[in-house]
Amino acid sequence: MIIMLVNVGVKRLDSGRVQIFVAKPQYDPNPVQTYASTEKIRVVLLAFGIEEEIVKTHLELLPKLNANEPLTFPPREIPQDVLWAHGFKL
Repeated sequence: MIIMLVNVGVKRLDSGRVQIFVAKPQYDPNPVQTYASTEKIRVVLLAFGIEEEIVKTHLELLPKLNANEPLTFPPREIPQDVLWAHGFKL
């Protein structure tokens, strides 16, 4: 199993949709996936192993931010197959 150290973040778009972005530290571009609801984002973030309380807090803050303003999580190790299963090909 390949484990990857990645930065994960979320942002709300002008359209009201929300995005998750994932990147290896100091790499560009960032793969992104866009979702219609924060509930779908919550499922993916939990699959990434981010603790439920942290996910809840971040998603509560998201509507208070300006559109396209990123909200990031601390870097974390996520198995590559989990990233790929959710469309993040790093």
